[in-house]
Amino acid sequence: MSLQALWRGAGVLAVLALAIPVRAQRDTNRPATQPPAEAWTISDDAPCTGLTIGWAIPLPELRHLLGAGVEPAAGPAPGTGLLLLFAARCPGATIGGERTGPFVTTHVIVPIAPPSADIGARAPEARGWIAIPTTFDSLDAAVGTLFRRHGFAVRPGRATVEIEPVPHATRGRFVLATSSGRLEAEATFADSARHFESVTGLVGGGADARALAHGPEHSMRQSGGRATVTVKGTTILSGLHPVGAPVAVLDTHFVWSFSFERSDTPRRMRHRLPPLTPRSVR
Repeated sequence: MSLQALWRGAGVLAVLALAIPVRAQRDTNRPATQPPAEAWTISDDAPCTGLTIGWAIPLPELRHLLGAGVEPAAGPAPGTGLLLLFAARCPGATIGGERTGPFVTTHVIVPIAPPSADIGARAPEARGWIAIPTTFDSLDAAVGTLFRRHGFAVRPGRATVEIEPVPHATRGRFVLATSSGRLEAEATFADSARHFESVTGLVGGGADARALAHGPEHSMRQSGGRATVTVKGTTILSGLHPVGAPVAVLDTHFVWSFSFERSDTPRRMRHRLPPLTPRSVR
């Protein structure tokens, strides 16, 4: 089954990745003052290549992960939503008008139902919505700094993405390592690539101050990949119970332009899964 069908139109900045569970806490990533809007743009002449792995996860577990005020979209099986792990290799980007060097951007993504009116009204053009509970990057890197500056949760992590042709197919592999664990994913794609296009809203942060980004994205997408994933140590999967086998998507010529801003609400606490006993998943 393709993730393109499962996402119900929600675009992918990608994001699947290894996450470090933390207790409910104040959002220490939140800036003291609201920063001005700024854009993160990947140009058509320097596109990214992204690999996404996804699992069907029981809805109560995803609600616990996202916290109050955000509802996961329905997944492929009754009573489930989707957890996506995404990593993209990019030759560079423009952030707030400044050029960056090459980077790998890595995120945890959950497709969500349209958010509350106060958030949705700030991105009326969005056709699909995703929550990004965690972004992984070096804390001083340009992309991680952008997400943290606008209220998204950022954790230290190092990722690599490799794409190679094999007979009659394409193989993708990514590795994400943190101080608490390691995730390795490999997928093979034999289907023809099709054009993907969306205007997507991204929601992050905590219930007291939701982070927001939105904008267009497009790629050439191969769906229906057969995936193998190995997780060691403490990861976001340690407390979740996937339903069925993981599926994969490969995006080449991946281009986007997201405008970042912030939306504050009166709630006081953010929520994340508590630490759980590490285990390995294959």
